[in-house]
Amino acid sequence: VILNNTVPEDFVVLTSDHGASFPFFKGNCYGSSTNIPMMIRHKEIAAFQDKESVISHVDFLPTVCDFLGIKDVKFDGHSYLKTIKYKSKFDKNHVYVQLNKMMFGPNCRIRAATNKTHSYIINIDQEYCANFVDGWGWSDVIDDLEPSFFFRQPEEFVENNKLDFKQDNNKQMMKTLKNALFQTMLIYKDPQY
Repeated sequence: VILNNTVPEDFVVLTSDHGASFPFFKGNCYGSSTNIPMMIRHKEIAAFQDKESVISHVDFLPTVCDFLGIKDVKFDGHSYLKTIKYKSKFDKNHVYVQLNKMMFGPNCRIRAATNKTHSYIINIDQEYCANFVDGWGWSDVIDDLEPSFFFRQPEEFVENNKLDFKQDNNKQMMKTLKNALFQTMLIYKDPQY
């Protein structure tokens, strides 16, 4: 990264994508689809692990600019420099997640608000359309599934750390995330709002 003739010495970031196309993982807006690793290394940052903060990649560029001292730049995200420098909790209680189309196949418009424990999801297109890993036997698995597997509910509210994807009954948490989702869609003029 070189901005304004400033080179951050040994600023290393390691992250990944969402992994292989297993059913209900990549190509979805579940917690299991969007929870990915990120590691940052710099001599001014002490080693620590933060499993509590909810951070999006949209927050990365503001963090780098903040690290370089670049001010007054407007971003959708927020800098989490204080979190990584001072081990404080990142002041963000949810992230907005969206999917519009798979690389191959039909539209797959999904929106979600996700926090550390739950995801509130709206499925604009109800057909299940995730791409699957070829050659790993997924075709045989899919052929044996119930027909209901292939259709999503219009809205889902699930726990992120459970892979059964059963609806959760925490009504207050659902209301909070639902409000956050629709507020974000309104702010960013999401055409699906």
